[in-house]
Parts: sequence; structure tokens; C-alpha cells
Amino acid sequence: MTRIDQLSIRGKLILIILVVSLSALAVVALASYLHSRQQGRESLAQQLTTLTQLMGDRSAAALAFLDQYGAQGNLAALQNVPNVTQACLYDAEHQLFASYQRTGVQPTCAARQPDWAGNVKFGETGVLAQSVIALNGRSLGVLEIESTLAPVERELRAQLLFNLASLALAAILAVGLSLWLQHLISRPLIRIRDVAEEIELKGQFSLRAPHSGSDEISQLAKSFNRMLDKIETQNRQLIQRQTESFERMRRIESQQSAIAMLAKWPAVLSGDMASVMRQVTQNYGAILNAARTSVWMFNADESVLECQDLYLRDRAEHSSGQVLAESEYASEFRALKRSKYVDADDALNDSRTAGYVEGYLKPLGITSLLDVGIQAGSRHYGVLCFEHIGPRRHWHADEISYAMAVADQIAITLQNALRAASDAALRESNAYTKVLFSDSRIPLVVLDPDTGTILDCNQAAVDIYQMQRMEDVLGCSPLDVSAPTQYDGTDSVVAAKAHIARAITDESHVFEWRHQRPSGEIWDAEVHLMHFQAGGRDLLQFSLQDITARRRAEARIHQLNQELEQRVASRTLQLAESNGQLQATLSTLQHAQTELVRSEKLASLGSLVAGIAHELNTPLGNSLTVATSLADATNEFLHEMKEGQIRRSVLNRYLVQASEASELLSRNLFRASDLITHFKQVAVDQTSAQRRSFDLKENIEEIVLTLQPQFKHTPHRVEIDVPDGLQLDSYPGSLGQVITNLTLNALLHGVHGRPDGLIRIHAEQQGDARVQIAVADNGCGIPAEHLPRIFDPFFTTRLGQGGSGLGLHIVYSIVTRTMGGFVDTQSSVGQGTCFTIDIPLRAPHQQPGKELQT
Repeated sequence: MTRIDQLSIRGKLILIILVVSLSALAVVALASYLHSRQQGRESLAQQLTTLTQLMGDRSAAALAFLDQYGAQGNLAALQNVPNVTQACLYDAEHQLFASYQRTGVQPTCAARQPDWAGNVKFGETGVLAQSVIALNGRSLGVLEIESTLAPVERELRAQLLFNLASLALAAILAVGLSLWLQHLISRPLIRIRDVAEEIELKGQFSLRAPHSGSDEISQLAKSFNRMLDKIETQNRQLIQRQTESFERMRRIESQQSAIAMLAKWPAVLSGDMASVMRQVTQNYGAILNAARTSVWMFNADESVLECQDLYLRDRAEHSSGQVLAESEYASEFRALKRSKYVDADDALNDSRTAGYVEGYLKPLGITSLLDVGIQAGSRHYGVLCFEHIGPRRHWHADEISYAMAVADQIAITLQNALRAASDAALRESNAYTKVLFSDSRIPLVVLDPDTGTILDCNQAAVDIYQMQRMEDVLGCSPLDVSAPTQYDGTDSVVAAKAHIARAITDESHVFEWRHQRPSGEIWDAEVHLMHFQAGGRDLLQFSLQDITARRRAEARIHQLNQELEQRVASRTLQLAESNGQLQATLSTLQHAQTELVRSEKLASLGSLVAGIAHELNTPLGNSLTVATSLADATNEFLHEMKEGQIRRSVLNRYLVQASEASELLSRNLFRASDLITHFKQVAVDQTSAQRRSFDLKENIEEIVLTLQPQFKHTPHRVEIDVPDGLQLDSYPGSLGQVITNLTLNALLHGVHGRPDGLIRIHAEQQGDARVQIAVADNGCGIPAEHLPRIFDPFFTTRLGQGGSGLGLHIVYSIVTRTMGGFVDTQSSVGQGTCFTIDIPLRAPHQQPGKELQT
């Protein structure tokens, strides 16, 4: 039996067909042989009885007249009958009267007494016929004629040769037919195996198993192909995510490079607002792929926004002049002033942009917008606006930081423009324009380089230093409002002397400086330091621009860049691990495919294929065992027949065994067919996203049935507690994936290593619209520090031992996205784990083209 179990499916099919066919033909041949033998014996007995009666009638006169010579002559005529070996004629006193023996035959007439029975007796080598001789009612004697069984044996030999020839011909036909029939089953399986091996060797996930028709093998190939489609899609998605990560890193580098170039652009330093706004709307909006980029400036009381420059990317046109009044858009203006930016991903439904919808957004087809304030300190100068047309988009953190940095450069340009205008006014007037100096919203300070003290400042400077009075600023040193050290660790005293010396040489320059307010708060400013003369004295003037928010944004961008690099490295490692897991999975699939060509299908094409192969092996193995037993019974029957011990009871027993064997063969083969049909439905559900109505208990029982091979060699068991008649309009394949992942997770991580693990699947309807499904085990439980991460992708405690870290993540994704529910986990170390799934009886409809991302 061990050798038979090791046969491939092809060999088993051929063996079953041969054994059944030859056994049936052998039974028919045996029955024909016995029938012919019986008929031959009866015919021989009839012939011999007739001959005995005829010779007895001819010998009656000789007995009556005691004519031994005449009687001897009558018996001598039997030499013309070749099968007659001896004839004995006895008188009324049982004395031998006359006899005949064929040459070479030992006479036995004198040694026996007739029994006057007048019948036929069969011996081992011959037959004996008796006939009582009577005349006028008086018995004269008895005639016995003995014959061989040669006529019967000749007929039986001919019959046996004919039967053997028929069996040989039938065996040849059965072999040919079985070879042809087994190709219908084994050839498609071999093709699937070849495809799996080629995928393993070449890594080409685009290969597919050929199939034709709609039988179970073809459905198996289609399911295999659908699984390859999912593997190929997941592999493609991993590569796409890695590409997107690298693309985002390059985008951030491009943004940083653009900001650096803008900060050094002469138009910014000179305060050329028109050039800067045109450059920003035309080129810097393109980095964010904005359809419309515009710069809007407030009027003096910040009640009106006027478009200074609007660039339409699709038309390559600049325009200006549009006006928005606070009286019409009060809540929108309030949102702009309260926050540094407004990131409306869905501008048509965002409360911060509700007033723009009918008169501005809808007519222009704008779906998403990003507004960033142009401000310095508490003063709002305007808004930098990026507008998107088409499907809604999400504004990422790096994009917002980039937009804020561009807006800061516009504010710096405006400050430089205001400073330039102030300088021009000073040059036009010999008087010290105290009014312009004092009323400027830009913090301005006049410094004596010789004493290093502040001679004058405006109210904006007092405000930015957060001093109580202007007198608190005058007379103090810039070092009194500076941090002890600067960004590179240089002492502020040393750094200040270097900047003053550079400015005295008539080299105006811009630098960043760390300040410290009386409260101890550290803040950052961009300082524009320049040298001028007044009254024959060398003085220094510098303006301040609070860039604390910008530096924080730059720090955030730098942090995001580092996190992105770490994430790319992590994703790369995860991709390598995933590829390794995929290769391991393919190796398992190929091994399972080889075993299925012998006895089952690929083991890791989901546990479904392993279940099919395992469950099919049982009825096929039973069929082979029954066929073998039937063959043994047939051989025993033939042996008893040859021994001449054939009895009706033996024949009846054989017929009962043959009938039971036929019934068992039919039952097991029908069981195999039913299993294939049953598992085909499960395969269709688990490899498709088909939505349909189904019975929850039947669906779970089908899934658990496919998982039984996983539990066969373990002491663990699964209990199902689901009420009858609980109907769902949902996705049975997705639900089956969830139940499969949770059950296998409990088997591999929960009850693994325990002597009597129990996994219980319980369902209960909640109200009229929802159902709760709980999958609980009595295993080792999950440590508390792992619970917050169990649904994270690639998180596993069995890395390198077959765990991919995706099982529970897929469960979470399917339940929350596809089925519209949620997952809850309760676990105690040493007590077990319970996953509770709460889903609606009627699943929400998915959007067209939307697929599950895992």
C-alpha cells in the first residue's frame, strides 16, 4: 500500500481503471467457465446414460439365456466410443457376467459390487453410469459403463483459451483507454506545475496557466491565474510605492532648491515686487502642479483683497485686477487671518471656503486650493493662492511648507520694497524723515557702530522685541536682545562684531540672527544691515523680519526629508522582505503543485488548494483500497474454484463482496466529484470580489472545511457557533479571506505548541442591520506592547518563520474598507485572544474602479 500511495494521480487512475476492468471481466469469464463446465458434465452424463440403457437392452437376452459370449460381444462394441474406458455387466446375483476394458485400463469390475441404483456418479477423473436390466418385470442384472471427462475437458480448454484471449484484448483496450483518459486530468495539472516552476525560476509573474473548457481542473487553473494576478498586482504596487517615495524625495529637493534660488534672487533683495510676483506665479506654482497661481494683496485696513498677478498654466497667461471684499466674504477673510494657511482639499465642501463656491470656485472648475498668508509679525500683507482644477487633491505637508516659504520670500520682497522706498524718500529729502521711520510696519533700528548702542528705533521694533516702552530699547546693545550663541555655535559678541565690521566697509548684507525676548523666548529674524552717514557720522541701520515660522517650516521640511529617507530605506527593506516572502510562497506553491500531481494541488495557492488535494486523496485512496480488496477477493474465489471447492455460499459471498465494493467505489468517486464542485465555489469566492447574498453559516463552514488539512496533524480543533438562516448581502470571498487569516493566525501564533488548542467562531446578529463575528482561541495571547501594532503592515513576531506581517493588516483593510465595519481585539497573555468583527448585513457599495489596497 505504501508504494500505491506514492503513485502519482496518473498512475492511480490507470491502476483503478485496469483493476476494475480486469476484475469485472475475470468474474464474467469465471461465470462463463463454470456454466460451460456444468453444461458439459450434464451433456456427458446424458449421453452416457443413454448409451448404458441401449447396451443394457441389447444385453438382456444374453443374461436371460446365460449367453456370456454374446454379452461379451455386445460390450466389445463400446471400443468405438473413445471416451468409454470400461463396462461391467452383472447378473441378478451380483456376479460379474461380462466386461470390457479399453487397452491400458486396469480392470476393476470384479472388485466392486453394483448398488442397483441406476444413476450417474462423477469421480475425480471420470464418470460412471448404471442401468438396471429387466425383462417382463424381472431384474436380470446391472450394466455399468465408465467414461473419462475428456469431452468436457476439451470444451473447457477451448472456452478457457477464448476467455484468456478476451481478457488480454480487454487489458490492452483498458490500458489504451486509461492512458487517454488520464491525460484529461493529469495534463492540465502538469501544465499548472510547469507554470509555477517557471515563475519560481524566472520570477515572471505575468505567466499564466493555460486552461480550456469549464470543468473542475479548468476552474482550478483559472483560480491559480487569479491568484497570480493578485500577486503581480501587489508586487507592482510595492514597486510603485517605492517609486512614489523616491519621487517625493526628489520633489522636496526641488522645492528646497527653488526656495534657495528665490531667496538669492536680486529682485527679492531689491524689492522688485512685480518681477517676484510674476516669477512666483509662473514658475513656482508649476512645482506644485497648480492650474492657477495668484498673489493677492490687502489694502491698508485689510478689508479688501486685490489680485496683483494671476497665472493660468494651461493658457500661459498673466492677469490681475480681480477684487474680493471682506463684507462679502467675512468668514473666509477671518479664516485667512486666523491661520497661516488654508488647505482645502475639497474646496467645494470646506467651511473655510464656502463663500467662494457659487461665485468663484464652481464657475472656474476649482476643486482644491491652498491659500498661504503673506505676513510679517502680526501684519497681513496678502495671500499666495494655489488652485487645482480636476479631481480633488490632497495638499501634503511638504507642499504646505514650500508654499509658506515662497510666501515668506514675497513678504521679504515687500519689506525690501518698502525699505527701498523709504531709502529713496530719505535720499530725496535732506531731513531725517522721522514720520516714515516711525510709522513703518517694518521693524527698523539705527545703531551707533562705535559704541554699539541703539540710537533710534520705530514702534514696530519695540513690538517685535516685546519691550514695554521705546526707552527700554534705546541705549541698549543689540547683544541685550540676542541669544547667547548663534546657529553655528559662535558667541553672539564675536558674530556681531564681524557683521558690523562688514557693514562699515559699505557692504550691505542680509543674514539670519537668533534673538531672545525678555521672557526668554528665542526667536529668529532676517536682518538687513546697511551703512549710511548722517551729520558726518557713520551709522548702521537694520530692519528685522520675523522668520521663526519659516525656520520651523524649514526644520520640519528637513525632518520630513530625513523621515522620508528613513521611510524609503524601511520600505526598501520591507520590499526585499516581501520579495523574499513571495519567493518563499512560490516555493511552497511549487512544492504543493508537485505533491498534487502525485496526490494533491499546490499547497500554498491559499490553503484552498491543499484542502482540495487532501480531501480528494481520501475518496481516491478509499477507491483504490476497495478496488484492491475486490481484486484479492476475486483471486481467492478463483483459487477455490480451481481447487474444486466451489459452493453456492462461496459464490454468494463473492457476489456480496463485489456488490459492496461497487457501492463503495461509486460512493467515494461521487464524494470526490462533490468535493471538487464544493471547493470550486470556495475558490471562486476567494479569488474574486463578487458581491452576492449568502448564508453566513454555510460560508463559514465551507471556509473551515478548506482549512481542515491544516488541523489534521495537530491536537487543535475548530468550533462553529453560527445561527441558521443568517443572510448577508456582502462579499463572501472577502469575508472568507478574513475568517481564513484569523483562523490561521490563531493556529500559527495562538495555540501553537499547546496540547489542546480550541478556536471558536461565533456569530450573533446585532439589531436589524449588523452582525458580530468573533474568532477566539485559548492560546498564548498577545503581549500588551504588541496590541497597538498588530494591524500594521509587515508587523510579525515570526519573521523568517513563514510570517509575512500582512495577515491582520489585510483583515483590517477588508473589514474597514470593503465591508464597511470595524475590528476589535481583546487579549490577555496566557488566556487567549478574541478578534471581534462588526459588519453590516448589507455591505456598502464600492466606488467603480476602487480596489482594496493591502
